[in-house]
Amino acid sequence: MTPGSFFSTLSLRTRLLLIISLALAILLPLSYILAYQLIFPRFVDLETQRLDSDRSALETALMLRVKSVRSVARDWAQWDDSYEFVAGNNSEYVADNLDIESIVNLDVNLLVFFDLSGRVVRSVNVDLDRLTRRPIPAGLTQLLLQPERILDQAPPRPRSGLLAVDGLLVALAIEPITDSNREQASNGWLMAVRYLDGSLEQDTEHLVGTSFDLRWATHPAFNDADRAVLASLAAGEQTLSLDGEQQGTLEYRVDDILGQPILVRIQSALSIMEEGRVALARYQWILLLVLSVVMLMLTWAINWGVLSRLRRLQESVHNVGIDAAAEVVELSGRDELAQLSSDIAWTLERLRTGKERQKLLMDQLLDGFIEFDLLGYVRVANLSMARMLGVERNDLLNSHYNRLVPPEAAASIGEFLQWVTQEPATTSREVLEVTRPSGESLFVEVSASAILSIKGEVKGVRSLVRDVTHRQQEHLELSHRAYHDPLTGLYNRAALTNEIDELLRQRHYRKLTMGVLYLDIDHFKRVNDTLGHQCGDLLLKQIASRLRDCLRESDIVARIGGDEFVVLLQHGDSQHFEVVADKLIRSIREPFMVQGHRIDYLGVSVGISLCPQHSELPDELIHLADRAMYMAKQRGSSYAFYRHSLG
Repeated sequence: MTPGSFFSTLSLRTRLLLIISLALAILLPLSYILAYQLIFPRFVDLETQRLDSDRSALETALMLRVKSVRSVARDWAQWDDSYEFVAGNNSEYVADNLDIESIVNLDVNLLVFFDLSGRVVRSVNVDLDRLTRRPIPAGLTQLLLQPERILDQAPPRPRSGLLAVDGLLVALAIEPITDSNREQASNGWLMAVRYLDGSLEQDTEHLVGTSFDLRWATHPAFNDADRAVLASLAAGEQTLSLDGEQQGTLEYRVDDILGQPILVRIQSALSIMEEGRVALARYQWILLLVLSVVMLMLTWAINWGVLSRLRRLQESVHNVGIDAAAEVVELSGRDELAQLSSDIAWTLERLRTGKERQKLLMDQLLDGFIEFDLLGYVRVANLSMARMLGVERNDLLNSHYNRLVPPEAAASIGEFLQWVTQEPATTSREVLEVTRPSGESLFVEVSASAILSIKGEVKGVRSLVRDVTHRQQEHLELSHRAYHDPLTGLYNRAALTNEIDELLRQRHYRKLTMGVLYLDIDHFKRVNDTLGHQCGDLLLKQIASRLRDCLRESDIVARIGGDEFVVLLQHGDSQHFEVVADKLIRSIREPFMVQGHRIDYLGVSVGISLCPQHSELPDELIHLADRAMYMAKQRGSSYAFYRHSLG
């Protein structure tokens, strides 16, 4: 079954519910997809902007840390005491200024004094957490041994920024040492260093409001993935990953004061995108609720305004089909359904008027008129038809044809009903014998044809029926004289030819198979020669009687010559025809008693031709059976079927 044919079997209400369900099933995911495509990117943009903001906040925090160290370095480098100390003129400088408490108050870990040659004049390194001095980390120590890497000597200039050495990241500032009024030429450098250790990172994360990670080549956790990311980025470039549902990652590169790359990785929960998903889910549920309410209201409106009214109209039209006197309900209003109900009522009134007129005209007919549906029930009949059958018209309507006519006529009607569904253009004209309830028989001539719908479909059969009893009786008397053998009362050759022709015409819708048996009485001439022609005539009458007794009522036997007979068999096959032939032969071989004479030497030769296997022409079927009979005589057998090899 195709989707179209399945859909056409559903009621309008079921179709409406199915369409609404399909609309909901399509609209909901479609609206979600559209909302996700149009709205969710805004949440992604906001999430990206927040990560960019986190980057700016982190950079600002780091630069503030560098700025703080630079401020310490500048304050101490542009100070007369520091200038004199580097020049070797202030022996009290270290004791007065480079104690642990002073360094802690500056919030730096390391102070280093260089002279103009780059030699370290003095250095102090303090653990700010433990408030103790500690050795300078190895990486920084190596850097101090190579001052040319960090000191800008021609002329001395300040320098600040981040520096990655071994596993340590520091904020570093270098300032040329001069007097407080900055009038003297620089006589060295002051380097201030703040280690960005774990506690400082935690303070920075708290300040920025997001977690971050800094990696460089000598960092203990630095791996190949970090190296690949750094290799793909230029200074200041960044990559953004929002693939995960829980966390976003922003990675970018900065270079320290020596040009060494540092990977900065900011990780943040995607709270904005999660809020977007929640908002879209909430929107989906709200949309489902709104659409469901709208669809329910629409369904109710269509059902109340259209389907319920259409159902009332359909039920009233259906009632008219059951009871022709019923009225079609006229719907109120001015819409299309109200107009349709009014048009149907008007059309029905016209049909009733036309039907009454047609009924009056049909009842004026002297001939009978009757219509059957394909199941064989009478749907229409006029008064003449009822009179012919000797019943009331109301008793005739809705009766089955099996109750109205004898079995032979009923078989003809049934066969035509079956055939007409296959061949709608078929027409039939037959004379049938009908028995009235009173027992009186009459003959009627029936002209039948198919009832076709507008689409060309067969809906039943209509027949014009004429009482031909008087004509048929005259015809039978004339036919009996014209088509019967006066001696035996059997059909003659002309009657036999007509019967074969009529059966051939009906065979197309009755699917008949016929057999023609040609009989020649052996040794019949001996009777005429020895006992006389009067005895021969009496013997022929007995032969005819025996032949009739061997056959069915529907079979036909004819005398077409002196001692030659033809039997026409219907509804059989080759095996049945052989059985009948053998029965006829045995019957003729039985002794006859004619005028006191015992005649026990007769025999019979039988030739058989078949329709449609051998021919569909009456005369040719008889001729071919005659040929087969002579073949039987030549072979000395009792009967033979015609074969094409006989020529």
